[in-house]
Amino acid sequence: MGESACLYCELTKPLEAFNREHVLSEAFGRYEKNLVLKELVCEQCNTYFAQNLEPRLARGSYEGIERFKLGVAPKSKSRRSGVNHSTLQARRDGGLHDGAFYAWQIGDGGKVVPVKQFGIASNTAGPYTWYRLSESPTGDALRAQGFNTGETCFKFAGLTPEEASAFLTTLGYEPDGAPQALPEDVDSDGKVALNVTGTIDRVMLRAVAKIAFNYLIFHYPAIAEMAQFTPIRRYIRYDDDASFDPVGVSQRPMLGGVPEDRQLLAHMIAVGWKGSPEGVVAQVSLFSWVQYVVQLAPANFLVPPLCVDSGHIFDPFTLKIHKLTRHQALAIKEVPMEKRETQR
Repeated sequence: MGESACLYCELTKPLEAFNREHVLSEAFGRYEKNLVLKELVCEQCNTYFAQNLEPRLARGSYEGIERFKLGVAPKSKSRRSGVNHSTLQARRDGGLHDGAFYAWQIGDGGKVVPVKQFGIASNTAGPYTWYRLSESPTGDALRAQGFNTGETCFKFAGLTPEEASAFLTTLGYEPDGAPQALPEDVDSDGKVALNVTGTIDRVMLRAVAKIAFNYLIFHYPAIAEMAQFTPIRRYIRYDDDASFDPVGVSQRPMLGGVPEDRQLLAHMIAVGWKGSPEGVVAQVSLFSWVQYVVQLAPANFLVPPLCVDSGHIFDPFTLKIHKLTRHQALAIKEVPMEKRETQR
């Protein structure tokens, strides 16, 4: 019976304890001739990633929401209902319900829905001030702001009329009839204008670092086994701190020298030896949004791994993978670089 060492937990296990690990999670596309790690990541580590890292990136990040908006999420995944993680916050931009909170309903194309909240105003014309139910001020605090009993208008979202009445009672307001629900509030084109803010948290950064290290493992498994990569593997697998900053975020596009109107709306991963002090550095960009720069190992090698130099484009619309090249003319010839028509 054969054995292999997992490149994350570093434990030697029988081959039966290993399964397939995709370099790029299938949440971002199921590609032809996909890049898959075999007998290199154990099932226990793979399960940990699937339960703890990948859902946050696939459902709680801007890029995760983009896959539903653009219709590239795998259908078997997109049918699963649920709301995105709290790392993203969307609020109504303009209109009567300016400032109301929304969330993406994961499934069936990523429908936008109001969260549980109430709006309060001095008259029906507004403006309304919106509060998540879980962050509601006390009734006394609201009255101190001039929202007096009998002179204040409320609107609710995500609650039944009975639940809204009970909530008002806890604040010390007597409902005058059934509380008003937040009505459908869309633009003339049937869309809701939202202002989106978010946080790229540590879990997301570890998930991106996993993509980068997976890519290194796929192309250079012997190099990935080296002790210099122990800090990054422990950062990804166990959330250990490293002596260096593992992941940075840059607004610069990965495809240098390519005009803005010809940038490809796709996922890109590259890894290379950058010399001292950077060492082995990977770049990851999902939907060509931001560029994550992942330092996989500082330049503390006795013999520098000069051979590390590879990059690929993952096209989520054609589900094909293209090799990146440093030769700009050849890259434009071999890879479809036209910009996708879409709202970002």
